[in-house]
Amino acid sequence: MYKIIILISGLLLSSFTLGKEFLIYGDIGLGGDTLVEMESGGDLTAGRLLYLAAGFEGEISDDLKYIATLGWKFDSVNADNGEASFDRFPLELMIIQSFENIEIGGGISYHLNPKYDIEVDGFINESYRFKSALGSTIYVGFHIDEQQVMGLRYTNIEYKTKELFIIENNFTTSIDGNSVALFYKFKFGEK
Repeated sequence: MYKIIILISGLLLSSFTLGKEFLIYGDIGLGGDTLVEMESGGDLTAGRLLYLAAGFEGEISDDLKYIATLGWKFDSVNADNGEASFDRFPLELMIIQSFENIEIGGGISYHLNPKYDIEVDGFINESYRFKSALGSTIYVGFHIDEQQVMGLRYTNIEYKTKELFIIENNFTTSIDGNSVALFYKFKFGEK
Protein backbone atom coordinates (compact mmCIF):
# COMPACT_ATOMS: atom_id res chain seq x y z
CA MET A 1 0.00 0.00 0.00
CA TYR A 2 2.65 2.53 1.01
CA LYS A 3 4.79 1.66 -2.02
CA ILE A 4 1.94 2.64 -4.34
CA ILE A 5 1.39 5.93 -2.51
CA ILE A 6 5.12 6.71 -2.65
CA LEU A 7 5.26 5.84 -6.38
CA ILE A 8 2.33 8.07 -7.29
CA SER A 9 3.55 10.87 -5.00
CA GLY A 10 6.94 10.69 -6.72
CA LEU A 11 5.33 10.98 -10.12
CA LEU A 12 3.24 13.94 -8.97
CA LEU A 13 6.37 15.67 -7.68
CA SER A 14 8.29 14.84 -10.85
CA SER A 15 5.61 16.70 -12.79
CA PHE A 16 7.22 19.91 -11.55
CA THR A 17 10.43 19.15 -13.47
CA LEU A 18 9.07 17.29 -16.51
CA GLY A 19 6.76 18.70 -19.17
CA LYS A 20 3.56 18.98 -17.18
CA GLU A 21 0.01 20.16 -17.30
CA PHE A 22 -2.36 20.46 -14.38
CA LEU A 23 -5.69 18.73 -14.95
CA ILE A 24 -9.12 18.45 -13.46
CA TYR A 25 -11.19 15.37 -14.08
CA GLY A 26 -14.78 14.33 -13.51
CA ASP A 27 -16.92 11.37 -14.41
CA ILE A 28 -20.39 10.02 -13.92
CA GLY A 29 -20.62 6.26 -13.77
CA LEU A 30 -22.68 3.23 -12.97
CA GLY A 31 -22.06 -0.31 -11.85
CA GLY A 32 -21.04 -2.35 -8.86
CA ASP A 33 -23.04 -4.26 -6.29
CA THR A 34 -26.23 -2.71 -4.94
CA LEU A 35 -25.57 -1.76 -1.32
CA VAL A 36 -29.11 -0.70 -0.43
CA GLU A 37 -32.46 -0.09 -2.10
CA MET A 38 -34.67 2.53 -0.48
CA GLU A 39 -38.34 2.54 -1.38
CA SER A 40 -38.67 6.30 -1.67
CA GLY A 41 -35.08 7.27 -2.48
CA GLY A 42 -33.63 4.90 -5.08
CA ASP A 43 -30.66 2.62 -4.68
CA LEU A 44 -26.98 2.96 -3.81
CA THR A 45 -24.34 0.98 -5.71
CA ALA A 46 -20.62 0.52 -5.10
CA GLY A 47 -19.48 1.82 -8.50
CA ARG A 48 -21.93 4.55 -9.30
CA LEU A 49 -22.29 8.29 -9.54
CA LEU A 50 -19.71 11.06 -9.26
CA TYR A 51 -15.94 11.13 -9.31
CA LEU A 52 -13.99 14.42 -9.09
CA ALA A 53 -10.18 14.56 -9.24
CA ALA A 54 -7.19 16.81 -9.83
CA GLY A 55 -3.63 16.00 -10.79
CA PHE A 56 -0.94 16.23 -13.44
CA GLU A 57 -0.30 14.95 -16.91
CA GLY A 58 3.34 14.62 -17.91
CA GLU A 59 5.10 13.60 -21.11
CA ILE A 60 7.07 10.39 -21.37
CA SER A 61 7.58 10.87 -25.14
CA ASP A 62 5.76 12.73 -27.92
CA ASP A 63 2.71 10.46 -27.98
CA LEU A 64 3.08 8.75 -24.59
CA LYS A 65 2.00 10.45 -21.35
CA TYR A 66 1.27 9.64 -17.74
CA ILE A 67 -1.56 10.94 -15.60
CA ALA A 68 -1.44 11.02 -11.80
CA THR A 69 -4.56 12.13 -9.90
CA LEU A 70 -6.13 12.17 -6.46
CA GLY A 71 -9.91 12.44 -6.19
CA TRP A 72 -13.16 11.74 -4.39
CA LYS A 73 -15.73 9.22 -5.64
CA PHE A 74 -19.13 9.27 -3.98
CA ASP A 75 -22.78 8.35 -4.16
CA SER A 76 -25.65 8.83 -1.74
CA VAL A 77 -29.40 8.26 -1.49
CA ASN A 78 -31.94 9.98 0.72
CA ALA A 79 -35.34 8.56 1.58
CA ASP A 80 -38.24 9.61 3.78
CA ASN A 81 -36.98 7.44 6.62
CA GLY A 82 -33.20 7.42 6.16
CA GLU A 83 -30.09 7.86 4.07
CA ALA A 84 -27.04 5.98 2.83
CA SER A 85 -23.70 6.97 1.27
CA PHE A 86 -20.54 5.38 -0.12
CA ASP A 87 -17.31 7.42 -0.31
CA ARG A 88 -13.70 6.67 -1.31
CA PHE A 89 -10.61 8.60 -2.40
CA PRO A 90 -9.00 7.20 -5.58
CA LEU A 91 -5.28 7.74 -6.18
CA GLU A 92 -4.61 6.90 -9.83
CA LEU A 93 -1.70 6.47 -12.19
CA MET A 94 -2.35 5.87 -15.89
CA ILE A 95 -0.24 5.65 -19.03
CA ILE A 96 -1.85 7.25 -22.09
CA GLN A 97 -1.02 6.71 -25.77
CA SER A 98 -2.20 9.50 -28.10
CA PHE A 99 -3.27 9.10 -31.72
CA GLU A 100 -4.40 12.25 -33.61
CA ASN A 101 -7.74 13.00 -31.86
CA ILE A 102 -7.95 9.86 -29.71
CA GLU A 103 -6.15 8.73 -26.59
CA ILE A 104 -6.16 5.22 -25.12
CA GLY A 105 -4.83 4.38 -21.71
CA GLY A 106 -4.87 2.27 -18.62
CA GLY A 107 -3.36 1.98 -15.21
CA ILE A 108 -3.93 1.45 -11.52
CA SER A 109 -6.58 2.91 -9.26
CA TYR A 110 -5.95 2.72 -5.52
CA HIS A 111 -9.06 3.61 -3.51
CA LEU A 112 -8.25 4.95 -0.06
CA ASN A 113 -10.58 4.64 2.94
CA PRO A 114 -13.79 3.32 1.32
CA LYS A 115 -16.69 3.90 3.72
CA TYR A 116 -20.36 2.90 3.56
CA ASP A 117 -22.80 4.64 5.91
CA ILE A 118 -26.47 3.73 6.33
CA GLU A 119 -29.09 5.19 8.64
CA VAL A 120 -32.73 4.09 8.64
CA ASP A 121 -34.87 5.70 11.35
CA GLY A 122 -35.50 3.34 14.26
CA PHE A 123 -33.91 0.38 12.46
CA ILE A 124 -30.22 0.76 11.62
CA ASN A 125 -27.39 3.24 12.04
CA GLU A 126 -24.16 1.62 10.80
CA SER A 127 -20.84 2.59 9.27
CA TYR A 128 -18.70 0.04 7.40
CA ARG A 129 -15.05 0.75 6.64
CA PHE A 130 -13.39 -1.20 3.87
CA LYS A 131 -9.70 -1.86 3.33
CA SER A 132 -8.03 0.43 0.81
CA ALA A 133 -8.30 -1.41 -2.52
CA LEU A 134 -6.13 -1.73 -5.62
CA GLY A 135 -7.88 -1.98 -8.97
CA SER A 136 -7.26 -1.34 -12.65
CA THR A 137 -8.72 1.10 -15.11
CA ILE A 138 -8.78 1.53 -18.89
CA TYR A 139 -10.11 4.36 -20.96
CA VAL A 140 -10.56 5.80 -24.41
CA GLY A 141 -10.85 9.55 -24.86
CA PHE A 142 -11.70 11.84 -27.75
CA HIS A 143 -10.06 15.27 -27.98
CA ILE A 144 -12.54 18.14 -28.12
CA ASP A 145 -9.56 20.50 -28.49
CA GLU A 146 -5.98 20.62 -27.11
CA GLN A 147 -7.19 21.11 -23.53
CA GLN A 148 -10.38 19.05 -23.33
CA VAL A 149 -10.98 15.31 -23.60
CA MET A 150 -14.23 13.33 -23.22
CA GLY A 151 -14.58 9.58 -23.25
CA LEU A 152 -15.44 6.31 -21.59
CA ARG A 153 -13.61 4.44 -18.87
CA TYR A 154 -13.92 1.12 -17.09
CA THR A 155 -12.65 0.49 -13.55
CA ASN A 156 -12.27 -3.01 -12.10
CA ILE A 157 -12.07 -3.06 -8.28
CA GLU A 158 -13.27 -5.04 -5.26
CA TYR A 159 -13.68 -3.66 -1.74
CA LYS A 160 -13.09 -5.95 1.27
CA THR A 161 -13.82 -5.61 4.97
CA LYS A 162 -13.25 -7.72 8.06
CA GLU A 163 -16.85 -7.23 9.17
CA LEU A 164 -19.79 -9.24 7.85
CA PHE A 165 -22.61 -7.19 6.45
CA ILE A 166 -25.74 -7.94 4.43
CA ILE A 167 -25.95 -7.14 0.73
CA GLU A 168 -28.86 -8.36 -1.38
CA ASN A 169 -29.95 -10.70 1.48
CA ASN A 170 -26.51 -12.38 1.72
CA PHE A 171 -23.79 -12.03 4.34
CA THR A 172 -20.50 -10.96 2.75
CA THR A 173 -17.12 -9.33 3.46
CA SER A 174 -16.53 -7.93 -0.05
CA ILE A 175 -18.36 -5.94 -2.71
CA ASP A 176 -17.87 -5.45 -6.43
CA GLY A 177 -17.07 -1.80 -7.20
CA ASN A 178 -16.62 -2.19 -10.98
CA SER A 179 -17.93 0.73 -13.01
CA VAL A 180 -18.34 2.17 -16.49
CA ALA A 181 -18.25 5.96 -16.70
CA LEU A 182 -18.48 8.90 -19.05
CA PHE A 183 -15.59 11.27 -18.26
CA TYR A 184 -14.43 14.82 -18.95
CA LYS A 185 -10.80 15.99 -18.55
CA PHE A 186 -9.59 19.60 -18.76
CA LYS A 187 -5.84 20.38 -18.91
CA PHE A 188 -4.13 23.71 -18.36
CA GLY A 189 -0.69 25.04 -17.50
CA GLU A 190 2.71 24.43 -19.05
CA LYS A 191 3.17 21.91 -21.82
